[in-house]
This record gives sequence, C-alpha cells and structure tokens, in this order.
Amino acid sequence: MTKGMAAVRKLLVPILLLLLASAATLGTVMADAGHGGEEKQQGMGMPPEVEFQLPQEMAVGQEVALQVTLHGSGPLAGAQVLFLSPAQFAGTEGEVELGRAVTDAQGVASLSYVPRRDGETTITARFAGNDQYGAAEVSRAVQVQPGPSTYQQTAGVRVPGINVWLLVGVMGAVWATYFTVMIILGLIVRRGHIGPAASSPEVRHG
Repeated sequence: MTKGMAAVRKLLVPILLLLLASAATLGTVMADAGHGGEEKQQGMGMPPEVEFQLPQEMAVGQEVALQVTLHGSGPLAGAQVLFLSPAQFAGTEGEVELGRAVTDAQGVASLSYVPRRDGETTITARFAGNDQYGAAEVSRAVQVQPGPSTYQQTAGVRVPGINVWLLVGVMGAVWATYFTVMIILGLIVRRGHIGPAASSPEVRHG
C-alpha cells in the first residue's frame, strides 16, 4: 500500500508540472492573439484626413461651393459627406443638414450652398466612417454678409397682370364716351328749346 502511494505521487508531480506549463503557454498565446486583434482593429478604424475648403466671405442669396477632400492611403472615393450647421429651435440646440455629397475618384465632395441669413455661422463637414476608415469631421466658421435687397418699394398702385398702357387706353375710352354722351344730351336739350318756338302757328289779325 505504501509503495503504491509512493508510485502514484511520483506520477502526479510530473503531470501537475506539465499541466501548469501548458496553462501558462496557452495564456501567453491568447494574450498575444488578443493584442494582435486590437492592433488590427485600430488600424482598420483610423479616420481619414479631411480637408475642408470654404470661401473667406459669403453673402446672403449668393451661391457658393462647399468642398471637402478625404484622404486615406490615397484619395477616398465613393464616401458620403454630410454638411451641417448649428440650429436652435424652442430653446433646443441641434444641427440642421445643409446637404450631402459623395466623393469622386479624387476624393472630392462638393455641395452648392446658398446662405439665407447674415452673421457668423459654422459649417461642419462630417464623414460617418465605413468598413475601412473611422468617422471624421471638420468645422469651419465663416462670416456671411448681407445680400442685396429682394424687395423694392414703388410709388402708386400696381395690379399684377394689367399693362399700364392698356389701363390708360381703357380710361381714355371711358372719358371719351362720357364727353360724347354729354354733347349729345346738350344738343337734344337745345333742340327741345328751339323746336316749339319754330313750329308755333302764326296769328293773323283781320
């Protein structure tokens, strides 16, 4: 019995040492694999370089071009870019979308934009990311100048759709008709006064 226990103990010691060594090796391999996966994921999620070009000044009502260029390992083509501007409604701040554009073969996305109000404003170009690149955005502040007035006050009354000369002609015809009627009435009255005196019978005394 004692010899058997001694033999079992001799076998257990190498087995335990082997198990411990295997566990340590497995832990090292898993740790290395985990770090490698993290590095790979970070490399795939790097944001691209964003170049946002804006005119130095804008004016209300005048169309300008907002241009963004995306660069990764090369020009980033086929990427959607959102153009946003800060907005406030009912005490709540947020963003309003000005438009969207897709980059071409050179990685350039361009959007036509017409400012609607003057003052300083901020425009943001945002790339939401894709399978290869992470999200990125750039904001630029620009001063919008007042544009030309779109309302002009003119004297007099104007009725849309009516030509001025046509209106003058109609009024002239009305007055001409009025004077013609007055002349005819005057002639009728005059003949009424003269007619009875001319047709009165002559009185002869015998």
